[in-house]
Amino acid sequence: MPFSPDTPVDNVVKRLRSEGLLRQIADRLSLSKQATQQWRRVPAERVHLVSEFTGIPLYELRPDLFRPDMFSRAVINGKKSIKRGGRIMKRRASA
Repeated sequence: MPFSPDTPVDNVVKRLRSEGLLRQIADRLSLSKQATQQWRRVPAERVHLVSEFTGIPLYELRPDLFRPDMFSRAVINGKKSIKRGGRIMKRRASA
């Protein structure tokens, strides 16, 4: 469904805005603060980065794209990994 100016703002975006996180996200992603203030919901192309930055799960940021059961955590050789679609991927070390 395409967005129009009448599209209601998503509750997650309201939460990010009220906590002042949209400005931090804008700085982190090298976006203008005005660009993030126009978000009605987290854009699909930014959802992974926003999730990584905020710690909010993908399925909470965009329930229309992700389900809670799509990702499960596993421990392999003492390291946390994420299981995605049957493949287990090791977590990248955060910088």
